[in-house]
Amino acid sequence: MQPTQPKYTAEQWTASLPALRGMSTKTLDIARAVLVEGKEPIEVANNIGQSRQLVHAAIKRVTAVLERQTVGLVPVMVWLTPEEAELVKQMAAKHEQPKEAQPGTTKKTPNRQKKA
Repeated sequence: MQPTQPKYTAEQWTASLPALRGMSTKTLDIARAVLVEGKEPIEVANNIGQSRQLVHAAIKRVTAVLERQTVGLVPVMVWLTPEEAELVKQMAAKHEQPKEAQPGTTKKTPNRQKKA
């Protein structure tokens, strides 16, 4: 089977890792195999003994974060004083996606009122 055209270069992937830090190593390995190495999802699924659906779900989760988080953003690694680092963290916080807002992680509960 001929590999598909990779969507990201290894350099782009590495630069994007800060946006993916909340994801499991397994999810990242699966997505990297398809998105960077150009492997077919079915090949990855067979190699790790998992379903195609799991592989596609991993790719979808990673792609969603990359497309949302990396538009217009650049990772920065510098040495700062603790005070300066705190300011940078505050600036970066507005670009962080809280876990509760990730698709598929919130659970809606019915709004029930107590009877008097």
